[in-house]
Amino acid sequence: MKTIAILFILCISQFVSGQFINPGLDQWDEPDAMKPFEHIVGWETLNRISYAIPNLSVTREEEGERIFARVQSNHAGQDVLISGSLYQKIAADNLQSITYTSRCDSIDKLGLCLVRISDREGILFSDTISVAQDSFDTRTIEFNPSMFEGQDTIWLSFEANGRTDFTEPQFDGFSVFDIDEVRTDFISSVDQQILDARLLDIHPNPSQGTFNLDLDFNLEATSVSVYNFLGQVVWMGPYTQELDLRHLANGSYIISVYTNQGVASERVLVER
Repeated sequence: MKTIAILFILCISQFVSGQFINPGLDQWDEPDAMKPFEHIVGWETLNRISYAIPNLSVTREEEGERIFARVQSNHAGQDVLISGSLYQKIAADNLQSITYTSRCDSIDKLGLCLVRISDREGILFSDTISVAQDSFDTRTIEFNPSMFEGQDTIWLSFEANGRTDFTEPQFDGFSVFDIDEVRTDFISSVDQQILDARLLDIHPNPSQGTFNLDLDFNLEATSVSVYNFLGQVVWMGPYTQELDLRHLANGSYIISVYTNQGVASERVLVER
């Protein structure tokens, strides 16, 4: 008989604020003769020397009392590379949400401002902004904590994408992505007992949308919920050993089986 590993936690949800390094994006290393480009403390960028010229895709900006990072796809006038990026690695365990304040300026909507979350297997989440904003806007991305099972860390990146069309230059475009005040929230307790993932076997995985659910015989299942990577429920119903998710788009999902002893979850991939 498999051993049930249960994490005993409080019934009232409590959130712990986890902080990025330099979350306000206001700490910078000043340029000098040996390092003639700005570097934002705690974050990685594409800033570097290119063809003996400083290639600045991320710069320090000020507006009033606000200090923020500006990510540009045109690399400060150079189109050798047509994207800029600002990224940092954060802890994934029990990650509940990421909140950031930003402003996107996409010239004629020909450039894109992207927010991406990745693990070692690839992109988990991508949000595209292609509108011109006059003011900063605060957004929150919420997650189902089960989505990061087995991952110690993930990468959050803010990217400004552009395009260069040598045959039709009128379609050239670039974007400017201003980023400020990035923070995380981690959930420290939930109202369900989380069961060992080995008590639930879902196969085939990946699948074109049809999955077989094999639950440990000591557990009595009551219902099933399927979550996307924003933590939103995309399907729910009574427990069944064969689950048909062919109506869902390609991508990763969390299948959670609710039982008399807690919740068992597994990440699956719908791939056609």
